[in-house]
Amino acid sequence: MRLKSYILLATASFAFQAGLLGLPANHLAHADVLSSQQLEQFQAELQRVEDGRKGLTSQADCLKNFVVKQQEFVSERELALGEALNRQHALEARVAQLQQEFHGHAALLQAESVNMAQRAAAVEHARRERDEQAARLKTCNDVLFFLPGICKAGEEAVIGIGWMNNAEADLRAAEPRLREAQNGFNEVQQRLAQSSQQLAETQQDHQRIREVVTQTELTIAHTKAANSRINEKIQDFNRLAVNFSATLGDAADLDMDDVRLRTINRLIEEGRSLTSAMPAFIEVTRSELPEEARRTCSL
Repeated sequence: MRLKSYILLATASFAFQAGLLGLPANHLAHADVLSSQQLEQFQAELQRVEDGRKGLTSQADCLKNFVVKQQEFVSERELALGEALNRQHALEARVAQLQQEFHGHAALLQAESVNMAQRAAAVEHARRERDEQAARLKTCNDVLFFLPGICKAGEEAVIGIGWMNNAEADLRAAEPRLREAQNGFNEVQQRLAQSSQQLAETQQDHQRIREVVTQTELTIAHTKAANSRINEKIQDFNRLAVNFSATLGDAADLDMDDVRLRTINRLIEEGRSLTSAMPAFIEVTRSELPEEARRTCSL
């Protein structure tokens, strides 16, 4: 808003001058020389032109500083972007390693589960055989009760083989191996899940930082473009102020035929044209600036 105030001040001053110099052209033509009052009024108009230029320069400096700070912010974010990328690469390698371990433990757990199922089936088979053997022994005892020694010898022979005991021993041995395989599988599964979550969060951080950097770079580009337009307009004010000042520098004795008088009138007309176009220029420039730049520089 300071910029608008400066420009409105300059515009008002030229409007005032228009009233002063809006006299018929022959008014000055009938004057022998410019009066001191007229020279003071011309000088006041020059001062207002210079004030308008200072206002634009102040805004240009503010936007320049804004760009510098944004560039510093981008540099900091790019460092964070690099750190996030390094963490992402490290976690990607970690996840890949854990996935290999996971597959290995899954295969081991599957093998031990199959082995456990086979051992349990062997025990169940042995139990059925034992029950069948008991039934056969009962039948033997019922039928060959007169030869009890024969049935007893057959039972002792089967017991001596020990196949039931072997099946149960194999089952007991398989149980801790299965538990160990399950525990190993659960542990690596948990570590894989944690590392995968960390990787996902790091990827999100990386993406967020990249988006911030991209948006800030766009803000910088748009601010630079708008500031370039302001600096071009400052040059117009500079040229006008310098020419105006140089012409008035030795205008105390101007007469109606002095070419410098015509130059003064031309410069005033240029000032009117320049300042009358300023509201539209300010509105266009403001629309080109990012919101943050407008807030920072009160534009």
